Amino acid sequence: MRKTVRKTAVEWATHHWSPLIGCSTGCVYCFARAYGRRFGASQGCQQCADFVPHLHENEFPATWPTNPSVVFVVPRGDLWSAGVPQEWRDRVFVQLRKAFREDRPLDFVILTKRPQEITAKDRRWFVDCWSLWVGVSVTGPEDAWRYRALCEAVPAGRRLLSMEPLLERTHGICEGEYPAWAIIGPQTPVMHTDHEMSAIVRYTVELWGGPGGIPVFVKPAAQKAWPGVPLVQEWPDSMYYKPAASGQGGD
Repeated sequence: MRKTVRKTAVEWATHHWSPLIGCSTGCVYCFARAYGRRFGASQGCQQCADFVPHLHENEFPATWPTNPSVVFVVPRGDLWSAGVPQEWRDRVFVQLRKAFREDRPLDFVILTKRPQEITAKDRRWFVDCWSLWVGVSVTGPEDAWRYRALCEAVPAGRRLLSMEPLLERTHGICEGEYPAWAIIGPQTPVMHTDHEMSAIVRYTVELWGGPGGIPVFVKPAAQKAWPGVPLVQEWPDSMYYKPAASGQGGD
């Protein structure tokens, strides 16, 4: 069987699965669009190059890893983009549920910038997929509405906040409803250092991290962008994946 779930260079995950590529939103800071176009150019896929939401049928069924792993699902698109029907999401969630029913030691991460489009049927899938983490990408307080929308749709213990690129202070994003995991990164490629942002990130790590706090993952590029930022890399204790253990994250 052709391998569909592959190793990834994303620092906080071990694998990725790309059954859907594309998004119609057109966000200013979009890493997925660049990846999708690059993939399209290398594979001769015009839909990927145009970043039009579409399914890749040859990515089904998913070939899940056997060791404890973190799988980034749909890294080159957005499951809740306009142009993505419920049927496509259901096909993705069927594969995730199959992994859970097979007792695979896997955690799945899905990121979106359109949490307001999460449907009642999606919420039912979230119940079935108990190690699925759903997160939103924000750049600062002006994106706080996305996190509030996420809180309405995703169980409290599995909300993820991806602050990449983090451009402003994080005060006011959560308003007491903190995520279960926070990932912090700079705008890439890193163009210049920013001492003010360094102070903001250090404050965020100190405020949220530590014993009993929120697991925080600071991407290595943040140290290059913001001098003095601690390279804190934490995964939630409830995840199967434990990076310090040997033999994890394998195929």
